[in-house]
Amino acid sequence: MFVMCHSNHSLSLIFHGWFEGGNLMCGLIVRKKCGIKMKTLWEIVKISSESKQNRGD
Repeated sequence: MFVMCHSNHSLSLIFHGWFEGGNLMCGLIVRKKCGIKMKTLWEIVKISSESKQNRGD
């Protein structure tokens, strides 16, 4: 689903930590390293939040 800008394992862990923990700083680190635009970042956060709500967490 997500296109990783780098195959580095630590970046995958940052993504995992960001989604699971909702840590915005981790998201900003990824954005800085990958050059993801803020709009895209926000859309990913929104999709992530909606999927969590759909699971009923």
